[in-house]
Amino acid sequence: MPFSADEKASGINHSGEMLQPLGNKGKLPSTGEPNFEFRNGSAARIFDHLTKEFDQDYMVKRFARDDSGWRTLGDIADGMKISTSIVYSKTKNQFSPPIQELLQRGLIERRFFQKERGRGGEVMRFRIAYDNELVRNYIDRKIRRGELSITNSAVSETVAPAEKLSDDLAERSKRIAVLPFANFSPNPADEYFSDGLTEEMIATVSKITGLTVISRTSVMRYKQTEQSLSEIAGELKVNVVLEGSVRKMGNDLRITAQLIDVQNDKHLWSEDYDRKFENIFSIQKEIALRVADSLQVTILSKESKELGKKPTQSMEAYILYLKGRAYPHRYTLDSFKRKIDYWEQAIKKDPNYAEAYAAIASAYSTAGSDELLPSNEAFSKARRFAEKAMQLDPAIPESHTALGWVLLNQKWDFLGAEKELRRAVELSPNLVGGRLSLASLLKNLGRSEEAAIEGKRALELDPMSTSTCTGAGNVFSGTHHFDEAIEALRNALEMGPNSAIVHDNLGTAYVGKGMIEEGIAEIEKAIEISEGKFSNWISDLAWAHAKAGNIEEAKSILADLLRINEQSHKSETEIAGVYLSLGEKDKAMEWLEKAYDRHAGYLLAINYDCSFDDFRSDPRFRALLKKIGFPDTG
Repeated sequence: MPFSADEKASGINHSGEMLQPLGNKGKLPSTGEPNFEFRNGSAARIFDHLTKEFDQDYMVKRFARDDSGWRTLGDIADGMKISTSIVYSKTKNQFSPPIQELLQRGLIERRFFQKERGRGGEVMRFRIAYDNELVRNYIDRKIRRGELSITNSAVSETVAPAEKLSDDLAERSKRIAVLPFANFSPNPADEYFSDGLTEEMIATVSKITGLTVISRTSVMRYKQTEQSLSEIAGELKVNVVLEGSVRKMGNDLRITAQLIDVQNDKHLWSEDYDRKFENIFSIQKEIALRVADSLQVTILSKESKELGKKPTQSMEAYILYLKGRAYPHRYTLDSFKRKIDYWEQAIKKDPNYAEAYAAIASAYSTAGSDELLPSNEAFSKARRFAEKAMQLDPAIPESHTALGWVLLNQKWDFLGAEKELRRAVELSPNLVGGRLSLASLLKNLGRSEEAAIEGKRALELDPMSTSTCTGAGNVFSGTHHFDEAIEALRNALEMGPNSAIVHDNLGTAYVGKGMIEEGIAEIEKAIEISEGKFSNWISDLAWAHAKAGNIEEAKSILADLLRINEQSHKSETEIAGVYLSLGEKDKAMEWLEKAYDRHAGYLLAINYDCSFDDFRSDPRFRALLKKIGFPDTG
């Protein structure tokens, strides 16, 4: 509970009541085992709790005696699982009767911590009055005997230890959201830097395996929000948030960061960092270490080493990398080219910048899979950049994700791809892109339950992201978990109502579930938004019409796809799917062979795509799956 300087000087609190001096000595028995009697039963339990907290710090965590046992009123309420009203009266703006009794009798002491600031000033903490000789002797005897409960003769009961947090609460206490850092720079063009710092802080804190960190795409939606911290924390299912601001003027930086326990409405710490721009990586490490310390998470030695690693020696390259990450991803060739251009400029500034190489590789892999570029061209470039990233730094998860995509898309090396993607997730369990990539691979392999588990894990890490809900929905749909797919995609649609890819994926999920008319409406919406630029969505519409019995409509759409193929020499897999939906299996097989010869990006989807379900028992189809390299599932 913060107090102003005037209040501390006068000794009067907000309500006009006299504050008790720190460390005020009460009159305690001088001989024998003290039998503390309390007017208030809660005072006994609070004293017992603070005794255990002192013991935990001093004996278990090996804190120095002077540093042991200090807790805020919020800490006390949280640790005992009691209402804050038992320790502090907000209506009267003063300590509760139990706290007042303990202070007046000299059983606990309080102190302001000048380096810790809450919303109203310096943070006040409390502990048992270890400087009181009788209290110290009592506690020392308890520590030696391993007895840490006291008898309150006033209430005639032995006070039990405070209950542990429930599993759910304990889990949420280790879930953290890094909210968008506010841009206080005089130049609005530096907005990319505040966004980049947010993403970099998420990546840095994510290296600590004891923490679950909400992904960037979920937190960025709160950049301009007027929602309260408690509302945000509730939506993200976290108890702790890290927020702050950044001011960049030339080579000078001022970063303010604060860690907030939202559940108990208290600041765990706040700090200002005034440094030069080249010190940005050391600042990120310092903040991550403070977060881990505040949440009592152990950092492994290898994690500590990774926290302090500089990804590049060139700050110019770093800025270009951030600009590439910040540029919007619109599933268009132009947006891919713009992002790749920033990253290529970055590696010209620093030829050893592994993360930039990995980013370029992943962009080319996605462009090839979506057939925005010819697959052979895109995958060849992706392989070159992925191998360079791996050569430069095999310890970053991005290198393994990039290489995993290359092995999957270019070489159809499923085992090698799974090895790399699992390694990426092992290096960074909070890496949403790695989780979704692994889920997509498992979906391709027909390992439905494993894929669904990874999809659900991605949603836990990134619950408020349109792209993650879409990716997870695609995984659920491809594994025939249609109800889960529809739920995830409806959530995505609420956040991005004009996203064509969401409408298409929701439409195919509806059709898979048998809700064909609803599916047709959603796919038509996707084609309308995208102005008919994506042939796979057009083929989805033909498949849906065929399922509805609208054969002539499906044939008309097929004719459009054939014309597209004459001009661009792509969409062979999609055309095969439409022929199959019309019952023309020979034609479907002919076009699948063409897709195989061209190494078409979408060909890997045939092992799970609903439009090929009626073809799975055909020996020719099974032979093609084997030729591609899919494992035989019987």
